[in-house]
Amino acid sequence: MQTHWNWPAFFFGAFWYLFKGMPAKAVLYFLVSIGTAGVGWVFLAFYAGLYGPWDYYLKEVHGKQLW
Repeated sequence: MQTHWNWPAFFFGAFWYLFKGMPAKAVLYFLVSIGTAGVGWVFLAFYAGLYGPWDYYLKEVHGKQLW
């Protein structure tokens, strides 16, 4: 697995996941952000920036919405 940095995924997070057709991950993103009173957003932003393209690849090639 090779990842690369994705600035739009980093800045837009859940909205990026929604736009790319991954609503389940977008909902999880929102729930974790709300459940941690916004603290989790920082970690999720870095996750999305680094692994968002990989998640999109898994969706397009393997049809996986979640891990």
